[in-house]
Amino acid sequence: MSPMANPRPCATPGCPVLTSGGLCPAHARGRELRRGSPASRGYDRRHQAWRAVVLARHPLCLGWPRGLHPPLAPVPATVADHVVPLRDWDRDPVWARGKLAAFLIADGHAAGPEDLAAWSLENGAGLCASCHARKSREER
Repeated sequence: MSPMANPRPCATPGCPVLTSGGLCPAHARGRELRRGSPASRGYDRRHQAWRAVVLARHPLCLGWPRGLHPPLAPVPATVADHVVPLRDWDRDPVWARGKLAAFLIADGHAAGPEDLAAWSLENGAGLCASCHARKSREER
């Protein structure tokens, strides 16, 4: 919390605890227990390695929708996003491969569908947190 920010009540209805974030420590712990650990949600070593390479290749947010950020005001990428979500690959890998190939062609890249997979680097894009949240909302 910055020295200028005023503490606010916890975001949990009825909780009077003042906090600098959205939730007080007790409610934040409860939320984490319900969500499960990052590893249980699929963020294992494989994901960490993939994330590092994607962010090295795309250090600036590509924007969502694409081109959202003006070229003269680049925004650092903090999230490695799967262009085609993993749940789509689980549901129908052939369809997901075609969707990614179409996206890459529209974006000016040439990649044969046989080279594409859920964890391929072509399925990775660097986004800032707000663009990633916007994209995730749209995908739901």
